[in-house]
Amino acid sequence: MSLRTRRILFYSLVLLFLIVGTALVFYSRGWRFDFKDRELVQTGGIYLRSRPENAEILLDGQPVKNKAGLLQSGTLIDNLFPGEYEVRLSKEGYTDWQKHVLVLPENVSVFDGIIMVPKKEAEIVNLVSAAFYLEEGDSGTMIIKNQGRLRFGEEILPGDEVAAFPDNWVVTYNSRLENYYLLDLNNLEAEPLNLNKLFTELKAKQLDLAGEVPIRKIYPYPYSSRRFILLTERALYTLDTERLAVDQISLEASDFVVAGNDVVWFGPEGVSRYNLVFRSKSMISDLTEVGLKEGEEITGIGVSNSGEAISLLRENGELWFWENNTITRLGQSVIQAAFSPDSRKLLFIEGTGVMKFYDRDEKMLFALDFHPENEIEKLIWYRNNAYVIFSDTVGKLIFLEIDDSTPLNQTVIASGVSDFDYSEGEDAIYFTASDGIWRFNLK
Repeated sequence: MSLRTRRILFYSLVLLFLIVGTALVFYSRGWRFDFKDRELVQTGGIYLRSRPENAEILLDGQPVKNKAGLLQSGTLIDNLFPGEYEVRLSKEGYTDWQKHVLVLPENVSVFDGIIMVPKKEAEIVNLVSAAFYLEEGDSGTMIIKNQGRLRFGEEILPGDEVAAFPDNWVVTYNSRLENYYLLDLNNLEAEPLNLNKLFTELKAKQLDLAGEVPIRKIYPYPYSSRRFILLTERALYTLDTERLAVDQISLEASDFVVAGNDVVWFGPEGVSRYNLVFRSKSMISDLTEVGLKEGEEITGIGVSNSGEAISLLRENGELWFWENNTITRLGQSVIQAAFSPDSRKLLFIEGTGVMKFYDRDEKMLFALDFHPENEIEKLIWYRNNAYVIFSDTVGKLIFLEIDDSTPLNQTVIASGVSDFDYSEGEDAIYFTASDGIWRFNLK
């Protein structure tokens, strides 16, 4: 082989290597040639993770292999040209899930919390139609209120309301006597502890504040069933029924909420925070920041579970959002608001029925493509942060997806519902109807 031939061969191989190498690099970065539009474009993908895992997947009507299994929890559909696709998941015995997904270049649209609701009937729990309270430990333990009496199994408890229900301990309230009682459900033979009496005694002895003061609100201490945060007509306290200790958080408070180790309360000067671990106080927002007038109050305070964000609802319906020492108005004519369990979303409902959510990660406000037929009465976030459960004024109980893409998947769980609650530990919805108390398992 001549020198000239060897050189031609060498440079040809180098050129081929550069062409193939460049093509492989572009291919690995998602570049494909779109023969339809005759152009080179970057592809994207769609990631799906559902319950149940083994659902059938259709992409624009064409079947796609479900890759969920032992080695991976979901399915990635990759190498998709930019554009809108219709995705549908189906499985016998479950409601279908569908979505119009916009695929963008070099992006993966993630849907990792898909819940396909079982097509089954709820099961009866109690034949008596009555109010009920679920234990906060999510074990399904229930106290029933019927004909003005509280019943735990065959036992009748003191009081006519349940104020707190942490881990087999319960705080009941007697509306006639205005007394709170602490009971151990594992030892109902023991004498109930009168919290009003204990609070009055400890307050006089330890804080030198004599006189009986009614308790307006009580909430269990984080990670403790025997310690509580108490609100009186004007002040905020902590009460430890094990160590028999009382401490004052604030002299001026009209309402409070608890998230993690923080107590957030509203007073004459504005909104403040108290850390229960370090016992430190800090001002979150004064009255001027939210435009409060003299005599006007905050009607609702919400705190994310992380304690990093706070929502404030004014009497006039304005919703304000606080994070990183910055306060912003998110909405007007708002009737209720709630943070998602992972603290990333703040969902709120305006008086017109419009539902919106603020995404803390994207710092953006989204309006849901959902228009309820009737006014929403009660709303609870589902544990995976992608759905809510709500009831309306005509008694419909609905499981609704919270997302900024359409359509929003929803399932009517029951009708004729007067009240409901969600047990995270059981992954079940309990609800009261005219013929009794029912349970619907979402698994």
